[in-house]
Amino acid sequence: MEDLIFALDIGTRSVVGIVCENSDNILKVKEIKTYFHKQRSMIDGQIEDIKEVSRVVGMVKNELEKSLNVKLGKVCIAAAGRALKTERILLEKQTDSRVPVSNDFIKAMETEALQLAQDVFSKGSDDRDLFYCVGYSVLGYSLDSRTMSKIEGHRGSSVSVEIIAAFLPHTVIEGLYSCIDNNGLEVDNLTLEPIAAMDLII
Repeated sequence: MEDLIFALDIGTRSVVGIVCENSDNILKVKEIKTYFHKQRSMIDGQIEDIKEVSRVVGMVKNELEKSLNVKLGKVCIAAAGRALKTERILLEKQTDSRVPVSNDFIKAMETEALQLAQDVFSKGSDDRDLFYCVGYSVLGYSLDSRTMSKIEGHRGSSVSVEIIAAFLPHTVIEGLYSCIDNNGLEVDNLTLEPIAAMDLII
């Protein structure tokens, strides 16, 4: 069922699975299942024992499928932010003041800023540490040095975007993906636990 959203919280003490239905942009909770770890298979939000955590994830998934009589194929997950590192980047581009700023230009600019953040972060980190970029947020735009919340459609001679990019150790991400793969699931969305908590509160 395409309207169903399956999310997993793979936590230090337990694994919580929730299935919601998206009805006219309103999320309605259909079912929640929780199983506690029987041993210390996770420490500070990071998976230590992939086999054991995969088993608990499978129990949650199977119980949800049984209760709702559905087959769950995609899942949304959140990664713990304890080992999170960030890089803040400001990128400015010259533009043709006769042409309105397009959405494609904005996206290309954000992508370039993200690549720059990746390059700066890589140069400043230990070569032995492999980090993955797990997302970014736009802090703000400006048009001709004037701060604006939306620049699409405006005209100006210079546009800038400031982003903050988030990076996590590869072991955190790969451990999560291994548990998901072991249960025949596909990651539909990956976010950070602090961002997920913040969005929920707001």
